[in-house]
Amino acid sequence: DMRRCFLFCAVICCVTSLSHAATPFDTTKRELWTTSKIVGSPDPAPPFVLRRAFANLKFDEPLELQIVPGGKRWLLAERKGKIFTFADDPQTSTTDLLLDLKRVVYGVACHPQFAKNGFIYVTSVPDTTEAYKQDGTYLSRFTVTEFDPPRADPQSEVVILKWPSGGHNGGCVRFGPDGMLYLATGDGSGIADQWETGQDLGDLLGAMLRIDVDRVDVDRK
Repeated sequence: DMRRCFLFCAVICCVTSLSHAATPFDTTKRELWTTSKIVGSPDPAPPFVLRRAFANLKFDEPLELQIVPGGKRWLLAERKGKIFTFADDPQTSTTDLLLDLKRVVYGVACHPQFAKNGFIYVTSVPDTTEAYKQDGTYLSRFTVTEFDPPRADPQSEVVILKWPSGGHNGGCVRFGPDGMLYLATGDGSGIADQWETGQDLGDLLGAMLRIDVDRVDVDRK
C-alpha cells in the first residue's frame, strides 16, 4: 500500500544521504589528541643493543640453545631432530653433530654432572601423524660417548616418561639448582585445551613436573 511504499522510499533516501555524508578515513593528516588524561612518558629504550652472536653459523628451525656444562661449547637443537654443538667463539664457522633423532625435538638439557656421566635429556615427538595419539611425546635420556667434540649414541636412548601429544606438547626441560629436572608439558590437544586437562591435577598434561633423575625406583629406569 501507499504507507509501505512511502516508508521504503524514506529509508532509501536516508541511507543514501548518510553514505554521501560519510567521509573516507584519511591517514595523511593526523589530528592532535588534546583530551588525553595519561600522565608520564614512554619507557626509555633498553640499555643494550642486539647483534648476531655467531654470524658465521646458520641453522634450520632452531628451538633450543644452551651452554654445555663447562662453558666452552654451546648446544643447539633444530626442530627436525638434529642436535649440534659448537665452540663458544663468535668467529666459529663449524658445528659438530651431537645427535640425529629424525623426529621433532622440543627441548634438551645436559645433566649437571655431564662431564662425568655424559647424560643429556631430550623431549621429542615422531614427525608423523602417528604422533597424535596417546603417549606420543617422549622424555628420553641419551649418553654421550665422545666428548671432543661431544657425540651421543642414538642406541643409548632410555625413555623416562611419555605423555599424550596432539599439538600442544610442551617439552621445555631444565635442571634446577636443586639438581632436579623440571619438565613443562602441554595440554595434549590441538586447540584451546579441548580435553580440559589444564587444571586437572590427576594427569601429566598442562603441568610443571619435577623429576629426580638420579634415583632409580623399582621397575623404573
